[in-house]
Amino acid sequence: YREAASRLAESAYEQVVDVVATARRLPAQRVRELVDAAPLSAGEAREAGLVDRIGYRDEVYADVRRRVGEDVRLLYLGRYRRGRAPARMLGRVRRRRRPVVALVTVAGAIQQGRSRRSPLLPTAGAGSDTIGAALRSAGRDDAVKAVVLRVDSPGGSYVASDVIWREVEQLRTAGKPVVASMGDVAASGGYFVSVGADAIVAQPGTITGSIGVYS
Repeated sequence: YREAASRLAESAYEQVVDVVATARRLPAQRVRELVDAAPLSAGEAREAGLVDRIGYRDEVYADVRRRVGEDVRLLYLGRYRRGRAPARMLGRVRRRRRPVVALVTVAGAIQQGRSRRSPLLPTAGAGSDTIGAALRSAGRDDAVKAVVLRVDSPGGSYVASDVIWREVEQLRTAGKPVVASMGDVAASGGYFVSVGADAIVAQPGTITGSIGVYS
């Protein structure tokens, strides 16, 4: 277990070093030295090449406006996401029924029943009933031409995972391709529901595989 845990930490460290070295055009050994010397002050980080510039909030905003124009409206990402299209635009989209890709999310521990939310854990549980219904809905909708199954789960109930796997299999049988997109973790049941897809996209740092392989 110690060897497995140590290797997991080393792997994450190696990925961080590689990404920073590539992005900042620094030798990997230099990045390791900077990590060992941390924490660095803002000035030290700039001198080392980790930071381009140091400034205040108003200076950042002023720079953005210089680049995109003085009359633009700047929005926080959360407010940008909450923006809704005018009703007439939504109606036009519905009438045209253009082909779409459906996104079904499996986030949190996989469990039987409906997905649950918690004030403390926004992704407290991925319920097989809820996810299965979403996959079936995508299968019945003629506008849906493919499905992305976004998985960020450490697993959970075998039975619930098997139910989700079956719905993925049914989608593929119906001729709708399914692509599994793995997040930070797609282990055990999260791995199980992914392997039925036509293709799997994982990040270099994704922790995946059966629980036996991982632990």
